[in-house]
Amino acid sequence: ATGMAAAHDFRSSDGVRLHYTSNGKGEVIVLVPGWTMPASIWAPQIEHFSQHYRVVAFDPRSQGASAIARSGHNMARRSKDIAELIAHLKVPRVVLVGWSLAVLEALNYVHEQGDARVAGLVLVDNSVGEDPAPQRGGNFMGRLQADREKAMSEFVRQMFRSQPAQEYLDALTAQALRTPYK
Repeated sequence: ATGMAAAHDFRSSDGVRLHYTSNGKGEVIVLVPGWTMPASIWAPQIEHFSQHYRVVAFDPRSQGASAIARSGHNMARRSKDIAELIAHLKVPRVVLVGWSLAVLEALNYVHEQGDARVAGLVLVDNSVGEDPAPQRGGNFMGRLQADREKAMSEFVRQMFRSQPAQEYLDALTAQALRTPYK
């Protein structure tokens, strides 16, 4: 059994309180969710991998239990947050896993910081390099502006092939609604 994840916070170099959980022991896997999603979106992966590894699940700025930031909602700052998290962990190397928007942030991290601290890079569910990039989701921002709660609930629900418990979906949606989108 892996037990409960320990909750941790640190301050980014621009003063934002950033949150992560750590569970398990051993080599470190850092999980970074996509736009608006909390670290808890990784719950099944945390449960599985923390049996053999230390799994760090990150709440990017303005997501999950991290503070709502006034600025820094851009690729350069968000990838710097990943760099600062990895430095904060004080481990030689991590397997960095980015999902959706975090794929681009992880790639930017490697571009800016190099791969010295990266034992492995896992990129989940994003388009990288296709021209033109695949179009998904239609007019999501328009739907978000028209009915934010309904659009976000649908956004969260479509992330799963087999639907998890409604309570979990509701918690993810509530967390996602915290993130500013303008």
